[in-house]
Amino acid sequence: MSKKKQIDHPIFGSLENEVANLWKGNLKLIFLGEVSQVELLVDIKRDGSIEPNQIQAFRTFQSDKDKLLQEAEIAIFEYYQSICEELRDQFGTTDPNDKEVPLISNPSQLKNLVTFTGVTFPDAFSKPTIGFLLECSWEIEHGLGIKIENGEITEVGFQDIVL
Repeated sequence: MSKKKQIDHPIFGSLENEVANLWKGNLKLIFLGEVSQVELLVDIKRDGSIEPNQIQAFRTFQSDKDKLLQEAEIAIFEYYQSICEELRDQFGTTDPNDKEVPLISNPSQLKNLVTFTGVTFPDAFSKPTIGFLLECSWEIEHGLGIKIENGEITEVGFQDIVL
């Protein structure tokens, strides 16, 4: 088993590493009206360097966090609405209050369907990119991801869009 390493990064704060180049910290966010404790995930190169785009993305996140989280709630709701009927057909669901794919009419009803688990700052993208990672009732295997580039939500889908 590998030994955990820890750093106190001047931008990202206290981070620890156990696997490859992925460093983890903690964030406390308000999402869907509730406080969520989530992981902060940063790809840091072996030499300890971080891409300027990652730092820019983190600064954007810090300064626009509330706006981005509110926009994410709406984006998830719109995404869910766009796939809900197809998912209900796939699952053979007829109960409007089904636990995995219920019919909902506003973003606050997502509370029972999604759990915010992490914010990632990957180094794999040419633009400053933030990824929101969530678990969701309708896609247990792949989860839900929100890709934010240059401070704007550009994609909602499986988590692999930001990993």
